Amino acid sequence: GAMSNTVVLNPGGSRLNAVPNNEVRTFPCDGSTKISGSGGPEVPDPAPELGGRFGPGLNFETNKDGAIEVTSISLRNIATGDMIPVQKVKGHNLEGVAWRSVWISKDALQMTTAYRVEARGNVYPTKNMTGSATAWSKSYTFTTY
Repeated sequence: GAMSNTVVLNPGGSRLNAVPNNEVRTFPCDGSTKISGSGGPEVPDPAPELGGRFGPGLNFETNKDGAIEVTSISLRNIATGDMIPVQKVKGHNLEGVAWRSVWISKDALQMTTAYRVEARGNVYPTKNMTGSATAWSKSYTFTTY
């Protein structure tokens, strides 16, 4: 979780990316606290159809020379067990950024609540997903304020 939390959906540029080949880093990272339960407002809006009601960006990054895919992801309220629907963020120049995948919940998250993210997918050594895939999985918790 070394990423800056200023603008969660700002790709930030590859100079901030120091993830080793075939590894995946997340933001929030495991045990993060004081995560805003609401992702908006953002300009441009990453999900106009949600009317500004969405949760924090769930970022998955691999090495900037590679590519990442998220094949399954779940977001769960730990206390209630409720699954929170999520969707992939498009736009924000993310289509051109093969090494990052960003997801948001389809509603704002509750305050002072612990959530668990479970995700898996593949990383590739090249941006165009040639070469052999390396499977990854992440399970982590974060708490909103």
